[in-house]
Amino acid sequence: MTCEDCRAWLALDEDSAELADHVKGCEECRRFEAGLAADRAVLAAMREPPADAYAAVRARALAEARRGRTRRVWPWVAAAACVLAAVAGVVFRAPLREPVRPEPVLFAVNPPVGWNVVPVAKRRARRKAPAVLSEPLRIEIQTADPNVVVIWLVDREKGTS
Repeated sequence: MTCEDCRAWLALDEDSAELADHVKGCEECRRFEAGLAADRAVLAAMREPPADAYAAVRARALAEARRGRTRRVWPWVAAAACVLAAVAGVVFRAPLREPVRPEPVLFAVNPPVGWNVVPVAKRRARRKAPAVLSEPLRIEIQTADPNVVVIWLVDREKGTS
């Protein structure tokens, strides 16, 4: 018999020869049996409480239960009030206005000092073109902000802005 089986039989207050042999040979099971005997003695010495003590405990428990019910209602009332306020806010809210979009800011910037336009390859002109005012070269630089664009206007003939 194992110690675990022995403790189970001792807790059930069973008697057998095998159980008695195990308890005689096992110190741990003897201590367990002594502890059970002491607990049983304490329980036997306890007296039944008077009948009016039961009535007092019952009355106090019922009073707590009644008071607890009213306390449990208030969170539900508060939750219902919050839901009602949220629904009223959605139903009676003011119509949304279209947000005002900012106008883009444009400004001209001169090229850096000492910057010159140098043609990459010169073509040999066969004949001279008539002098016509040409439009300036327009260089646009996009920035991280879509509303800001840097624009350089460069004279094609002189290479300056």
